[in-house]
Amino acid sequence: MRDKNCVIKFGCMFALFLMCWMHPLYSQSYSNYPVNRSSPNTTGEDLNSAIRQIKANLIDMKHLLKNHEAEIRMIEGRLSHQESTFEDERIKHQEELQSHGNLIKATQFSCENKLQTMEYSIAQLDNLSKGTIADMRQLATQANESIVLLGQNKQKIANLEKIVEEQNQHFQHLENVIQSMMELIQTKDGGKSSSSNFSTSGTYIVQSGDALEKIARLHGISLKDLRAANPQIVNDRLSIGQQLNIPKS
Repeated sequence: MRDKNCVIKFGCMFALFLMCWMHPLYSQSYSNYPVNRSSPNTTGEDLNSAIRQIKANLIDMKHLLKNHEAEIRMIEGRLSHQESTFEDERIKHQEELQSHGNLIKATQFSCENKLQTMEYSIAQLDNLSKGTIADMRQLATQANESIVLLGQNKQKIANLEKIVEEQNQHFQHLENVIQSMMELIQTKDGGKSSSSNFSTSGTYIVQSGDALEKIARLHGISLKDLRAANPQIVNDRLSIGQQLNIPKS
């Protein structure tokens, strides 16, 4: 289609050029002709000369036409090359755009996935933080309750220690009373002492927490008689597993 249009354009140009060239020739030919047409030989020579000139001009026109055709082919070649280059560049840019589009889509998809993952993680952290806060509040409540119970237990322990101390005082008082009574009884029976009083009625193995006074009360004898039956005891010191002689009461 492009070649056909070029041929039509150049044909019109050639016709226009031919008309412009022929117009002064005919004007000159007609001006050379006399009104009196009495010389046919002169007219024939002029006509032949005009024909030869037209042929020469036609040859020049053909040469020019060939040159124009060569230029047209060269221009067409350049246009074809430019069109090919343009098409290659268009395809290249289209491929680059397609590649960038695919990359953008992949990046967008990856960002969406990461965003969803982050949202899920944030939701989990939110739930975890809520659970942790609830546990901490529960622990704080339990700690407060434990502190209250601990204070109550400390008060109870203090009361029990006070009661135990009072009981110890009562026991000490009772021991003093019993000791006084035993000493009074021994004083009354002081003249009746004999060697039979120091004869042993058995033995006793010292255990943890034992003392001479305790052992004497346990067997109903005086501390003095227990010491006399066990002269190996120094300063009332006992050892666990030690064997003691228990005198007769």
